[in-house]
Amino acid sequence: MGNRYHALPDSRSVRSFSKLLRRSPLIQIVFGVLVGYSLTCSFRWEESVHDVADKILTVVKSHNDSSPIPDFFLRCIVMIERKAQKPTSFADALHDGWTKRCNETIFYTNSKNVAKVVKDYNVVLIDSPLGPFHWQFYKAVVDHAAKTPVSWTLVGDEMLFVMVENLRKSLVDMEPSKPIVVGRIMESSSMFSTFFPLINWRSVSVEAGIVFSNGAINSMIRDCSTGFLDPRSTGRALFSCAQSMGVQLVDPVDEDGAHLFHDRNMKSLIGKKYPDRHEGHGDRSCCSEHAATFGGMSYKEQRVAEYANYHVRVMGNEGINEFTPTTTLKPTTKSTAKNVEPPKNGTAKG
Repeated sequence: MGNRYHALPDSRSVRSFSKLLRRSPLIQIVFGVLVGYSLTCSFRWEESVHDVADKILTVVKSHNDSSPIPDFFLRCIVMIERKAQKPTSFADALHDGWTKRCNETIFYTNSKNVAKVVKDYNVVLIDSPLGPFHWQFYKAVVDHAAKTPVSWTLVGDEMLFVMVENLRKSLVDMEPSKPIVVGRIMESSSMFSTFFPLINWRSVSVEAGIVFSNGAINSMIRDCSTGFLDPRSTGRALFSCAQSMGVQLVDPVDEDGAHLFHDRNMKSLIGKKYPDRHEGHGDRSCCSEHAATFGGMSYKEQRVAEYANYHVRVMGNEGINEFTPTTTLKPTTKSTAKNVEPPKNGTAKG
């Protein structure tokens, strides 16, 4: 009876590679390192994510609610992915909400439908299947938006909610001409860290929003390139570039040690601190009174937060003094960003 099973065309190559692998310890080590690297790049172990060491945390001086709000030039970049649920609803909520308090707002999207529906906004279509969590995409967007230099540039995704007044106050004592990146800095370890301590990693949280000084864009965004073994995710690439290029990383906290940048929404933060009203008091503060950003918020939650912060008045409390930019910048971006040339350096608008 004939053989019913046929070897695959490349089975001979597989057997040869297996023999070579058994004979050479060096190749075994290299192969193991590559497999481990690929696994750590492919998976993110959320349960092991925690805050960085104190040396990166920077205490921001508290400002009185009635103190003047700094009017430096703030550009806001919002990336709206095609895979987001109801992306046009996000664009409308953002346009009607916190982005009004930026001096300039640019929406970037890889969805032709979104770009078409919200064409009256300052929207740029990116012809790419990637998104904000891919460093190549993120870098191209920031580089394209920064053709006209400004003091500070805030970059976030469609689920970011920003208290612009608090953000401005947290940045007022920092010098925008110096290379500074402000955001939530995290560090994590994988399931392999017990055996391979060097694979622990740190990153800048994309979900919490990231603020770049003009100096950081000039010295890092435009010049930082990643090699074959460098991280491809935005958060890890940003941390790696900042460390290698001498860019100051700032994770701002208030005088009580509470973070100003959050990668999760308000509801989840409160739920973590208040698991059950009958379990005792515990830690009663979910976040800082001067919190600047919250991530992971749906467009409905953003509209509710906008209304609660700026239109609801509590007896005995004047509420937030809404900031209105006095300086605006006319849109200078093209309708489509594809193969964009690196912008030239210039003087930042204050």
